[in-house]
Amino acid sequence: LGKPVINANVDWIWTAEISTEWAPWLKDHAVGGINLLPASAYVEMAVAGARHLPRTEWIALVQLEMVEAVSFQAGAGTKLQMLISPESSQRFSVKFYADAGGSGEWVLTATGVLGELEGSESVEAADPQ
Repeated sequence: LGKPVINANVDWIWTAEISTEWAPWLKDHAVGGINLLPASAYVEMAVAGARHLPRTEWIALVQLEMVEAVSFQAGAGTKLQMLISPESSQRFSVKFYADAGGSGEWVLTATGVLGELEGSESVEAADPQ
């Protein structure tokens, strides 16, 4: 989604436009002939966004809830926006929005939580590096 914009509330905001022409793999994710943004794309975006946050060595996507599907029409782009906001020093909310028609009306498509992965100390202790 590119580089984040940080607003006065210390939220991180990413905006991008994607289409089936820009990302042809979206054509492989169709239900009833309609191309949809797969849940794995939300995971990838959240993890990429987490890299810009402080203390990212312990951050993981610990919750993801799909709210509304994002569809793609042939030849048309869909604007996506991801907003990451601090809830505490160790938790961040992440919200995903889409503007498929270019109307400027952003629709909430998914929500999630970035935070410390439970049991992460045992995972780090088992890592031989």
